[in-house]
Amino acid sequence: MDTSRTPQGESNPGPEPVIRDALTRAVEHAVAIPAGGAARDVLAQILSHALVAFTSTHAVVDPVVRTTADSAEEALAVVAGIEQIRSSLAAMDAIWQVTAEQRIRAADAARNVPEKNQGHGTSSELAMARRVSPHASSLSLSSARRLVTHMPATLDHLATGRITEQTAQSISRTLDGAAPATCTEVDGWIAENHHRLDGLGTRRASQLVRELAQKADPSASRARAERAARARNVTMHPLADGMARISATLRALDAAAVMKVLTTSAESQRNAGRRVPHQALQADHLVSSLLGAPLTRQEASDGTEQLTSAGVSPRNQSSGAQTSTSRIRLDVGIVITDRALLCGEDETEVARIEGYGPVPAHILLDTINGSPPGTIRPRQSSTDDGPYPGGGSDDGPGARSGPGPDDHTPVTTAPPGEESWGDLDDLENSSPVPEHPDIDVSSVFRRLYTHPSTGELVAMESTARAFPVGLKRMIRWRDETCRTPWCNARIRHLDHIIPAAAGGPTSYDNGQGLCARCNYLKEHGTWDLTSSPPGSPPHISWRSPHGARGSSPTPHSESPRPPEPSDGPVLRVADAPGHQPDPVPGERDIGNSAGDQATGAEEPADGG
Repeated sequence: MDTSRTPQGESNPGPEPVIRDALTRAVEHAVAIPAGGAARDVLAQILSHALVAFTSTHAVVDPVVRTTADSAEEALAVVAGIEQIRSSLAAMDAIWQVTAEQRIRAADAARNVPEKNQGHGTSSELAMARRVSPHASSLSLSSARRLVTHMPATLDHLATGRITEQTAQSISRTLDGAAPATCTEVDGWIAENHHRLDGLGTRRASQLVRELAQKADPSASRARAERAARARNVTMHPLADGMARISATLRALDAAAVMKVLTTSAESQRNAGRRVPHQALQADHLVSSLLGAPLTRQEASDGTEQLTSAGVSPRNQSSGAQTSTSRIRLDVGIVITDRALLCGEDETEVARIEGYGPVPAHILLDTINGSPPGTIRPRQSSTDDGPYPGGGSDDGPGARSGPGPDDHTPVTTAPPGEESWGDLDDLENSSPVPEHPDIDVSSVFRRLYTHPSTGELVAMESTARAFPVGLKRMIRWRDETCRTPWCNARIRHLDHIIPAAAGGPTSYDNGQGLCARCNYLKEHGTWDLTSSPPGSPPHISWRSPHGARGSSPTPHSESPRPPEPSDGPVLRVADAPGHQPDPVPGERDIGNSAGDQATGAEEPADGG
């Protein structure tokens, strides 16, 4: 500060420091962006939408500028304003997705790409730029194209925040496959009064639009039904704790019939005395219908144990009654460490299932040993109450465990400390010897050991251009899903990272698993793939023909362990030496929090 003295000898404090808040700094940065291109226009649109969202918010009584500081009303107004900005940004995103498609088509035409192939890589490039899967990008681009081209009123309502992004997406995707004239008619109905959509969730909005489309173009109903039926599919989504969700898109009559069969089977088993939950019985019947009923241990009337198919009593089986068919033989890859196999009591170990991903190792070991989670376990000694007081099972407190009414067999008491199933070796060597379940295995589990220090599978290499069967399995087990950044589709093709035509070897390190879509589109245009240099974490760097980029880390076959807790103090980033750069002389910033004002923390002129 200038402290020179005046002729009268008084101290001159110099000019007052410039007080600058965060908004002022942001505007200064925006103004400093050079002219030319779309950057300034895009920032101006974002700033305009933000100003409207926080000064004229639709979802609250008072916008944030008219609320009391530090009040609940202020917080709600901020949340509502952010959601309104999100809708406006979604409209801008749709416009620029269509713009990107048009420019990529023009670039392909300039490269003399055949007209039918022009723009084929747009959704994949947009996926990498938006950091979403190619499938999600394709759906988003199709929806954006419909909004921008055929539904300008709906797009305008989205830009002004009168409808949410979810509602606009629901309306557009409901009209997938509809004729342009139908989309225009639905858009005109929305333009007449946008309040018609107020209070409607995405499901009700979709139903309403579906009804309008049916009335607008009833002749296209049969074609839409045909396209929908051709899109039937089955998908699997991994869940927590070793579970997964299988979803099937079926014809309506088929789906109703399937649910009727599952419901009838579950109700009959419940009426027969089974205490397993209704929905769990439905799931069990679905599995047994597809894979065949597994063999289970049951106790006969003479006190001996026999192995029978699920749902068939030992007496009926011995008398030649018809039993369920054998289970289908499967080949399921499991990546597991030697520690998990030899030290099964360590519940921190994690294994991996081909096509699923990581799962606690004890779940796999229990399943392979014939006692998967969720089964009715045999009654143990009276001193062990099991997971529930009173000797309950996984059915809930007080549920009966072990053979009994649930399995239609008598209840027996096991000796103290022993299970009522007896010794499996004695069971195998007894006379007559029933068929052991491992003889008719339901799955072939291929166990692969991981490197003790790196956690990676052992590499393989081939001199042939095509990947041999063993190497294919190694790569599939390692990658689990498509290696394209942000894509989680199932692996369909094996690809050379460095193309074989360019001298790339057919090896474990140069191979990657891709879905069919990504493998085909990778050859469209000049996609650049490079492997990580030695000494760095293994990954593949992707770059699209027009500048989008992403990274695909090589999956670790063994899950990383959490870091050991540190006894010393934790150093925060804000406390690190040199974190706050020197302020610009003559300027003082107003902090964004009370803590900044109290401590006098300063920021540089460029905002750090």
